[in-house]
Amino acid sequence: MTSGRWYYEVEVIKVSRWFRLSLGWGDVRYDGKSDNAWRMAVGDTQGSWGMDFKYFGLQAEGEDQVWPHGQLTDEEGQEGDIIGVLADLDERTISYSWNGRRQAQGGPWDLPMGVAFEKINFVGGLRPVVVIASGGV
Repeated sequence: MTSGRWYYEVEVIKVSRWFRLSLGWGDVRYDGKSDNAWRMAVGDTQGSWGMDFKYFGLQAEGEDQVWPHGQLTDEEGQEGDIIGVLADLDERTISYSWNGRRQAQGGPWDLPMGVAFEKINFVGGLRPVVVIASGGV
């Protein structure tokens, strides 16, 4: 996908104590492999941008990121949650929703999510990426 707006959702059915779920987008450089087993989530390597489900932490091309509009939430992801992932390739942004809610740019703060990544520089288009490890479904 090289232009337009693209969206997908993931419903979390079951989690275990050590699960890891990351959701986001990868370009042609992202192959899902890493020399470090702890750094295999989307966003942990070049050409990928992602969010860790459990604590809603952001990773972009191997670097931890902060939410552009302040702290997201003190809550953790739970079974039954639905996470939405939107890539606007024309605006070069990636946004998230949590159980149907998203934070409007600049507020209001009662909504937990919104634009996570701005001015992303992808190569050759994006594709959706979901990484599940250690018992997450």
